[in-house]
Amino acid sequence: PDHQLNITLKPAKDNIELGEEFDLNITLKNMNSEKDIRVSSFDITIPDGLKVTTPPKYLKQDFTKYSWWGTLSKESSISFIIKLKGEFITNHILSPIAVYNINDISNEIKRSVSLRVSSPIPYINYKTADFDLTSSEKASIPLEIKNPNTISSFRDITIIIDSTLPKFEKRTEKIAMLRPLE
Repeated sequence: PDHQLNITLKPAKDNIELGEEFDLNITLKNMNSEKDIRVSSFDITIPDGLKVTTPPKYLKQDFTKYSWWGTLSKESSISFIIKLKGEFITNHILSPIAVYNINDISNEIKRSVSLRVSSPIPYINYKTADFDLTSSEKASIPLEIKNPNTISSFRDITIIIDSTLPKFEKRTEKIAMLRPLE
């Protein structure tokens, strides 16, 4: 076959809710019925917005990259489970890569899977000022509210911005309607 080594990526769900924990199942399989395969490196990097909640067995961690190397005997496989949590609403792409040797020839295989993290409720993005402020200075905090839902609208949203800082002016804003993807 073109690839003597097969990589299978299976998320427990196709659509993950924001803050939900889920399993990503990864299997490396030696498809060769006659020879062992030496995997010199298998690497998967977890993108921003996905958090590893339980470190996977057998994979070595280097920041957001997880690695494994070893030998797979003929027609054998090894599986890993990475427990992840969706922290940002977006499509996340996971693209592991494996480098392996068979018959003294080095090969490379890549796979990818898209994981959609969504939310049934609106979410808020904000950014604070990039400079220091004293309590008597005014600052602007940009605020963005999005409806990630493709079907439902949200009505009568009240946003209250408050702080324990002295002299902070509490603000209340109302949004009558937030349509899908608005």
